[in-house]
Amino acid sequence: MIASLLDFLRAGGADSRPGKRLIVIFVAGLLSGLAFAPTYLVPLWPFGFGLTLYFIQAAQRWPQRLALSFLFSYGSMLSSLYWIALAPTADPQFYFLIPPTLILLPAFAAVFGTLALFLAGFWRHEPAGFAFLAGTFWLFFEWRRGLDLTGFAWNRVGMIWTVDPVTMQLAAWGGVAALSLVSVLLGLSVFFALRRQLTLAWGLGVVPLALLIGFGALRLAAHPQESLAPIPEVKVRLVQANIPKNSLGGTAVYEAHMALSTQTPLDGISHVIWPEGSVRASLDVREDLRTDLATRLAPAPYSLVFGRRLPSLNSETQTRPRPQTHLSAYLIRHEDRSFTTYDKVSLVPFGEYIPYSSLLSRLGFSTLTGPFLDRIPGHGPKTLTLDEHTKIGVFICYDSINTGNIVEHENRPDWLVTLTEDAWYILPEISVLAKTPGPYQHLAESRLRAVEEGLSIARASNPGISLVIDPLGRQWGKRLNLGEIGSLDSVIPASDLVPIYTKIGYTTLYIAVTLLLLIIALIFYLKGRH
Repeated sequence: MIASLLDFLRAGGADSRPGKRLIVIFVAGLLSGLAFAPTYLVPLWPFGFGLTLYFIQAAQRWPQRLALSFLFSYGSMLSSLYWIALAPTADPQFYFLIPPTLILLPAFAAVFGTLALFLAGFWRHEPAGFAFLAGTFWLFFEWRRGLDLTGFAWNRVGMIWTVDPVTMQLAAWGGVAALSLVSVLLGLSVFFALRRQLTLAWGLGVVPLALLIGFGALRLAAHPQESLAPIPEVKVRLVQANIPKNSLGGTAVYEAHMALSTQTPLDGISHVIWPEGSVRASLDVREDLRTDLATRLAPAPYSLVFGRRLPSLNSETQTRPRPQTHLSAYLIRHEDRSFTTYDKVSLVPFGEYIPYSSLLSRLGFSTLTGPFLDRIPGHGPKTLTLDEHTKIGVFICYDSINTGNIVEHENRPDWLVTLTEDAWYILPEISVLAKTPGPYQHLAESRLRAVEEGLSIARASNPGISLVIDPLGRQWGKRLNLGEIGSLDSVIPASDLVPIYTKIGYTTLYIAVTLLLLIIALIFYLKGRH
């Protein structure tokens, strides 16, 4: 059966009708997007990537190679990211943005993959060199996608391996870059299988998978969950109110979280944690709210809640026509009402701020730059500390894509908290859109950050999924699923793991793996020339 399928695909690659090839590759791209959470049909991405390389290598003209490159990249992004187009449904005045968001955002994200495959196609006359060069370019442009044009690092191809804790563990050595390398090598294996170069196909298929699974199994066996001790004097209560986007006013949202926090006694709880969007006020100036939290959440010593924070006044902020705010996490000590804050670093483009807003305003798009988009980012990772018992790293929602940059390494925390708002990306009133891939992909990012940093994460999300993740990316105890209402009490597993990746870093890893593949591509290319 597999041989027949390969013969059919080879025939398609040699088919004289370019329209057929374009349709096949677009469908392959759409299917490859199902390799990501929550469907996790993992083989579909390497298969689609390898098939696309095979068709590009067979294409004689550059316009066809460009079309093939774009259609695979666009199809993959479209099927895995369509849910982002639901964000404008929070406000009827922005419904007109849904169609362009659905079409243009995947197209924007696909530009980077398109460049990778199209540029490699100019070296297609030496197949092995072309294939490794395509893999090199893919990893390089995936890295750049997270940095350029505001940065959009969602669904790097290494994220397909968050399917299981075993396949995530290689991230402790190489982060998501190492997992992306495995995905690319498996795609090259498919390419060489289609070309009947079976030695390369088997080598590139078996060796990376053996390393991925073998390393993961050994690492999990060395650190079983039952061997992890809880952090002393820490027990959290995660609160999940399942509030639809913009359905309630700020006071109602606050009271909904408070009611869930206090419906059972707080004895033994050290930290009450609320998700992003739970407080819609500037807690730095609202002493009355901080007092209310401290009074009503006693006897818990601390609360960690989301709020908005006014920046320090300077000449620039004083002259602005409307105030800017940070989106912040507040760690509040109830005993004396003292607090410290972390400001969200990665703001959502066109959701929390407008990139290039001055240019867009001059072009007549001033209505897009309303006050609710006038947010400013924080300065970087920060460990929140109020006393010797409190050393917490925090990241908020979209910050979770910041592989290698969510922990203040000079002041390493004991555990991490992420506050998340995913209600933007579901429509509970439409059953087919009540559970989109968005919240599950967001959870996958958090799980991988736990492995990369070797730290447990307490995740409070609206409308879900809230849980504690151990330092190896596994679920710790129970969880509150998407759409559930309630609270979850849990201890936090301690960790003495300091993964190699925390010392090497994200940028260094991507540069290293791309240089490695570039050297291999050059070797095969020179070998083919002789």
